[in-house]
This record gives sequence, C-alpha cells and structure tokens, in this order.
Amino acid sequence: VPSLILYIHLSLKLFTRVVRDLSTRYKSGDAIACLMVKDFTLIQWGRVYLIESVSQGYLLKRLYEADEYPHKFKCISDSPEFPVFYLPRTDIKRLSLVLGGVVFE
Repeated sequence: VPSLILYIHLSLKLFTRVVRDLSTRYKSGDAIACLMVKDFTLIQWGRVYLIESVSQGYLLKRLYEADEYPHKFKCISDSPEFPVFYLPRTDIKRLSLVLGGVVFE
C-alpha cells in the first residue's frame, strides 16, 4: 500500500503515448510516467513535458522561457519535423513533467 500513497502524494500519472510528437524518444503506444505541475514558476526549462492544451490537445514538448513573449512558453520538439512554436500559458489545461517511459518494441 505505500506505493499507492506515493502515487497519490506525487500526483504521478502513467499515460500511453498517442500523439505523434518528440518521435526520436517515444513512439505511439509507449507508456510515459508524468508528475503533474501545479505551479508554472516551478518549470524546469529544457525538460520534456506532457501538455494538455485547449487548442491542440496533448503535446510532448521541451519547454523554454519565451523572453520575447512573457505570457507564453516556447515549445520545442526533439524531432526536426515539428517547428518551434509559442503556446499561451492560458491555453494550458494541465502540465506534467515527463519522468521517464517504457518503450515497447
């Protein structure tokens, strides 16, 4: 039962990856473990996040501070196939730090 308490305390979630993003690391159907972030001031720049946005659904992106746009995040994919874009903070419904994953071959 302690693992269940740890799960609830950390707000740890396990998602099956369904979006086509960050394709160099995770493929469709892989499982990723995420830690929910409730305070945007605690974001670790350059780390991979699972973003649930109003306009685009689920995204896996590296987040960076957007100096030129203070109310937006700079979102970068590890895959060169996806362009850099700026996501308004108000467009984010939920944000989770990706801790790791299980890659299914």
